[in-house]
Amino acid sequence: MQAYFLVSDDIMDYSLTRRGELCWYRCPHVRLIAIKDCPIVKCAIYRLLRAHFYREPYYIDLVKLFDETMYQTRMGQLLDLLTAPENKVDLNKFSSERYVITISTAIELFNNETELACILHRHRLIVIYKTAYYSFYLPSEHSYPARERGAAQGSR
Repeated sequence: MQAYFLVSDDIMDYSLTRRGELCWYRCPHVRLIAIKDCPIVKCAIYRLLRAHFYREPYYIDLVKLFDETMYQTRMGQLLDLLTAPENKVDLNKFSSERYVITISTAIELFNNETELACILHRHRLIVIYKTAYYSFYLPSEHSYPARERGAAQGSR
């Protein structure tokens, strides 16, 4: 699922690199074929779920969980895309010192506390919806049926 979101996010953001390597869609032999790769990877997720869990009583719940996680993550990507300055991302402006600033300094940088609160709220929503659902929520919820099954088998 992460590959699906990263490839599509790189295309939407016009990213050049991902983890120090050329983005998939930037590779000369790939280019816009990457747009087709995204739904293929997404379909592969559901084929894998069906291949390994179809006969399980929790299969439908698992599919719903993946659907909901994809929806939440897409909403986070949309929020990020709609609020980011298009083609004006400058990573040279980022540093840990600049990122970790005090509230009083942050208030000085913005017109007022309300504007700062809105920016911090938007940032929080992007983090939660764009990455937290598929990175943390999905794995923990996905393991729940297996834990329940293991507990039921252990009690026999």
